[in-house]
Amino acid sequence: MSDSAWIRAKFSGLFHPTIQLGQFVNVGDNLGSLSDPFGYFEKKQKATFAGHIICVNQSSIVNQGDAIVHITKNEAPIT
Repeated sequence: MSDSAWIRAKFSGLFHPTIQLGQFVNVGDNLGSLSDPFGYFEKKQKATFAGHIICVNQSSIVNQGDAIVHITKNEAPIT
């Protein structure tokens, strides 16, 4: 692993991850969604770079800008 970075929440609300630790994601892949407690909005959180998931925030409530998914910066899946 040469580098890694956190993906940060674009909105405040409830975080519902759809990825798993160790999973490889590409740019634009869905990492999960952020919603308000009443269901008035649901926004998808997308990967901004490719890499392996090495940590997922387990807190169900996040504020805008909170670190939610830590991803290595890999070009391709490790085989």
